[in-house]
Amino acid sequence: MKSATILFPHIKTKLKFKNINSLFFNLFLIALFLFRIPSFYLAPTSTSSFLTSQALARILFIGIFLYLLARNYFQNKQIFFKKGKKFLINIIIAQFIIQSMTIFIAVNFYSFWTRYKDIILGIASLFIFYFYQHKTKKIIKVILFGTFVNVAYQSLIFFAPSFYTAYLGPLIYKNQSELVLLNLARSRIYIDAYDEIFIPFILLISFSQKLSKKILSYLFFLIICFFSFISNWRTRIVMLIFSSMSSFYIYRRYIKSKIVLFLASLLIISFLINIISVNILGHSFVDRFISNGELDVTSIESRFNQINNGIDIGSVTILGVGLGNYYNNLPNHQKNFTSINQLASQQAKIATEYIHNNLSLVIAESGYFSFLLFIIILFLFIRSDILILKHGYLYNKGLVIAFWTLFIYGFFNPPIPGSYQVLFWGIRGLLL
Repeated sequence: MKSATILFPHIKTKLKFKNINSLFFNLFLIALFLFRIPSFYLAPTSTSSFLTSQALARILFIGIFLYLLARNYFQNKQIFFKKGKKFLINIIIAQFIIQSMTIFIAVNFYSFWTRYKDIILGIASLFIFYFYQHKTKKIIKVILFGTFVNVAYQSLIFFAPSFYTAYLGPLIYKNQSELVLLNLARSRIYIDAYDEIFIPFILLISFSQKLSKKILSYLFFLIICFFSFISNWRTRIVMLIFSSMSSFYIYRRYIKSKIVLFLASLLIISFLINIISVNILGHSFVDRFISNGELDVTSIESRFNQINNGIDIGSVTILGVGLGNYYNNLPNHQKNFTSINQLASQQAKIATEYIHNNLSLVIAESGYFSFLLFIIILFLFIRSDILILKHGYLYNKGLVIAFWTLFIYGFFNPPIPGSYQVLFWGIRGLLL
């Protein structure tokens, strides 16, 4: 008897496309996982930025993006033409075009390209996540697995700093490992992980009937709380509190009595970490929030100065000063750091290179018209998210909390890393 694929050739073609589609989806999950963890060198003997895990992830993302565009083009399917979404996508594309045009007024092309490739990555992520939004649960599982790896990574930084410096640090992409070491010198733990934004999904695991999953979710929540508070990083703590409280409120019908347990755990951990930090370091995250120190006051003042600089620089031309060119347009006295302490100079350079505010950064780099489009985009996001919070699925509600928690990060820090762009625009793709 002849096989079905011989009798019906179209079945064989469908199976072939199904296998190809499955391959590209799996490549997407691999690339997403690589973006969720610290970037490491693919070849131990090479320190080239082109031979890192995130460089590979970028290539995979762009390849998947092009494949999905080609597939939909040849299948005569329209992209992003859900009812009510066309206007939003047109606004996003319009802002991307304006950002692309800033190359004509940029004075530093290398800085422009460094930022522009992350902007492209963000747009590609929006499309890719949108195409795979029917597999949201699998995507979130990969993201949570990456969060688990980040927890292990931070554990080594905190509990075994000597081991990290000697053995693990050299394997991590230089820019990231240097940032870790700089923050360690300031009694802080920081990586571009944004683990706090995924607390809604950790709570979703607690809805399971299995006791093992309930315990796992509770322990995971405690660990993220621990590293947020011990990090001594104000933004991470604000993200933790916003994400936790929003999740408790949105999921109150399902968590019920568990809210008391999670909330009590949050308060107890914060209290204990405060005591431990004061006794070991002489200060804690509480001191940072009340600006109990000259460095904390300077840090807050510098952020306001950057915002004002961005507002002023954004009016230089209709396109601002160009992507990545904020630092190049600062007066010399604001960017020349002379210090006998090399660590202090590096810290000052990093703190000044980009505006620590996503709104002001848009104004400075691509002008006021681009900023207006960005405000419209955010307004459309808010309007959509209100409906989702009222009538949407639990996972989509969690994505809304995750997105605005991530937005908080960008409101107080430079929203420039590729990992940030992937999550910021990727989450929106899942919510379209």
